[in-house]
Amino acid sequence: MRPSTKFIPEYAGKLNFYLSAVDTLVKQDDDKPTIGILLCRDKNNFETEFA
Repeated sequence: MRPSTKFIPEYAGKLNFYLSAVDTLVKQDDDKPTIGILLCRDKNNFETEFA
C-alpha cells in the first residue's frame, strides 16, 4: 500500500473511470449505487465530498 499523497486532479479522473467500469462490468441491477473514496494528504485538513 502506498502512503497517502497530496491531491492531484488525475486522481479524481481515475476514480471516476474505475467507478464507471465497476458499474458497467460488475454491478447488478439490484445493487446499491457505487461509491468511491479518495484519501489524500494536504496540511491538517480533512474534507469529504460525494460526487
